[in-house]
Amino acid sequence: MTLVRTVDVRVSQARAFAVWTEQVGMWWPPGHSMTGEAGARMAFEGGVGGRLVERAPSGREIAWGRILSWDPPLGLSYAFFAGAPPGGASEVDVRFEAVSETQTRVVVTHRPGSLAREAWAGTVSGFEAGWAAALPSYSTFTHQESS
Repeated sequence: MTLVRTVDVRVSQARAFAVWTEQVGMWWPPGHSMTGEAGARMAFEGGVGGRLVERAPSGREIAWGRILSWDPPLGLSYAFFAGAPPGGASEVDVRFEAVSETQTRVVVTHRPGSLAREAWAGTVSGFEAGWAAALPSYSTFTHQESS
């Protein structure tokens, strides 16, 4: 089962990509943390091979993923380690589709990647809950930030 979620934002395609990748620490829901530290922030290290990383105020870092493709402003994809068993990773593909000059549809596709069927089945509900929180947060932040 592949998860596909969409959200429309009232910004240009380039701006939607930039907010997703450069400001993830501002819109990522604070309750979705692996360090558990207040004030922890997510960040993308842009470009293929870069990480999606959580950085805590204590200096602790936890890599959530590794960037597989980076194609601004069209999209990116990354191996996603968070919630996966050791050595496994699901894959997240994020596409930014221009609807108009001032509206973009963001399509998130989250698939099993290298996870075994059983591992995916055991984690998919957590991923569903995560996207159910993250996408509205991204949309709200993007709209507030562009106003």
